[in-house]
Amino acid sequence: MGKWYKYMEIIRYVLYATFIVIIVNRYYDNLGNLILFLSLFLFALTNDILRYKGKIKAEINYYLSIVISIIIGGILEFCVDGYLEVYLFVIMAEIPWLINKKAIKVLYTLNVFTILFVALYRSSVREGIGILDIIREDFMGLVFSLLMISFFSISIFSYVALLIERNKVLKLNKEIEKLTITRERNRIAQEIHDNLGHSLVALSMNLDVARNILDKDMDKGKELIQKCQKLTKDSMNSLRRAVYTLKEENLSQGLKNAIQDLIYNINNTSNITIVYRGG
Repeated sequence: MGKWYKYMEIIRYVLYATFIVIIVNRYYDNLGNLILFLSLFLFALTNDILRYKGKIKAEINYYLSIVISIIIGGILEFCVDGYLEVYLFVIMAEIPWLINKKAIKVLYTLNVFTILFVALYRSSVREGIGILDIIREDFMGLVFSLLMISFFSISIFSYVALLIERNKVLKLNKEIEKLTITRERNRIAQEIHDNLGHSLVALSMNLDVARNILDKDMDKGKELIQKCQKLTKDSMNSLRRAVYTLKEENLSQGLKNAIQDLIYNINNTSNITIVYRGG
């Protein structure tokens, strides 16, 4: 979407420069008309830029700004000609992006009506005959204009609809990803609680027993120490699987730090040395 706006902005400015050249070329020998129509177009240009840059905040003012651009575009199309009806197509490309569907219908209808009516009325004035006569004489021209507007409209609305659906899919994917991560975290937390927690409790109990009987029954103490070693290895393997399952580096790093602190405390408060080979 960002690229679309960027390309549209470049095309708009190129067209704006072209329109200025057309007006100047049309009335370079008539200073009054040159100032009048150039000022009128620059007013429309300023109005458009304020709208594109988000300076017009209120919704009703935004729609009014589009109406002003359409009216000025119609005036320039009628008075200057020289393909300035293209300016109305620039405005037409903006309307489908509006949120209010009713506003889209009204503004789009106004825009299309202005393009067709001004073209017919200009030909009527030039030829000195009625609009209906112009339609009869150049019916194929009217049909071609309608086809061009229809093709342009379908292309713009199709692209907007496609982009809206794409954004919906992306939003849904993010929600699914977020939900999946949350469920995975809960599962891992439960797994750590069930496996590692119970193992550490058993390890602590065995160490207490081993400490109490080590001087009395060396063989039994060694057996308990071996059990503690096995519990430690099983706990570390379980923890390693849980850590590797985590997707976010900061969360896994937090677990690693917590386990390393636990190992440090055990190593410094007992005669057992735990070697951690985690990733």
